[in-house]
Amino acid sequence: MSYRILCTRWRGRGTETQQATTIRSQDQSCNEGTNQTQVRFTAIETWLGAAMPYFNFDLVIGAEFKCQGGMILENMENAIDKADSLASELRIVRPELCSSGCAVRVTDDESNELYRTPVELRGRR
Repeated sequence: MSYRILCTRWRGRGTETQQATTIRSQDQSCNEGTNQTQVRFTAIETWLGAAMPYFNFDLVIGAEFKCQGGMILENMENAIDKADSLASELRIVRPELCSSGCAVRVTDDESNELYRTPVELRGRR
């Protein structure tokens, strides 16, 4: 019997590619007394994927941008969902931001603004 292990290697940030290698190993018993157990891994396929974009999330207070972190996401739609979720969480944990015109913005790895959503509840004035 054999099983597969998927190893993913990331190279840096931004435009780099991700690489996944599938390896297979024979099952080994660890109940063989004092015999040493050896496991040999063999690469059976390597996959090079497309670059996944890196997005930064900032809290915008007036003209000031406070970094809230960044992450590699599959596409812009997922980044928008994360920004909307962050704004929703901020409404709960920092309600004082709702009345001060704060926003969450999304930028790419070159600091170009891609999306902005207000922290205040929409439709409320």
